[in-house]
Amino acid sequence: MVSKAAENGDQFEQYNLGRHYASGKGIEKDEVKAFEWHKKSAEQEHSNTQNSLYENNIGAEKDFEKAVYWYEKVDIKLKINL
Repeated sequence: MVSKAAENGDQFEQYNLGRHYASGKGIEKDEVKAFEWHKKSAEQEHSNTQNSLYENNIGAEKDFEKAVYWYEKVDIKLKINL
């Protein structure tokens, strides 16, 4: 069920595909794949993904230092858009 849009770099589809893998909704649950798709989305500035990457312990160890890195990226974007 890999979305062509996700494969082609659509950050929203990558986020959604990661959510499906994380929950097992409509696809076999796979937390490692969930993390991989969420990371791809976060790297493309998808704020929802950046807010939870490395914090929720889905497909990767919790890493608060890395979580803070992603939170700061979102914070900077919010300040720019004010």
